[in-house]
Amino acid sequence: MLAAFQQQQTRKFSPITNTSTSCLNIQPNPPKISIAPSVISVIGVHMKKNKLKVRTGQSTELSASVLPVQATNTELIWTNMNADVITMYPKGDTVTITGKSAGRAVVIVTTAEGKFRDLCVIHVQPYMTNPK
Repeated sequence: MLAAFQQQQTRKFSPITNTSTSCLNIQPNPPKISIAPSVISVIGVHMKKNKLKVRTGQSTELSASVLPVQATNTELIWTNMNADVITMYPKGDTVTITGKSAGRAVVIVTTAEGKFRDLCVIHVQPYMTNPK
């Protein structure tokens, strides 16, 4: 088999010289195409609960959703309307609320885009010890 391979002749090919541009339309400066990312606007916000009861010293979580769920900007701003009654620790779409003293507080969530709002009324009840 090696002998048959060695007996084969080497063939030389000449380069193709086609000066016609009819086959290929190469432009020296092709147009640039840019695709802008699609922006999905916020149309609202929804808090999971609109009323909540906690006792002093007790903590609970409250969450909200930007609408639509696919919105580009899902940033939320949490506001505590009565810092004497509750403390609030926001983290993204949830907030941890701790009852501080008996009373009523309002938590407002606002979308960064569009300024849509929703709220929850928090009733803080005094901590009850074992009554006799």
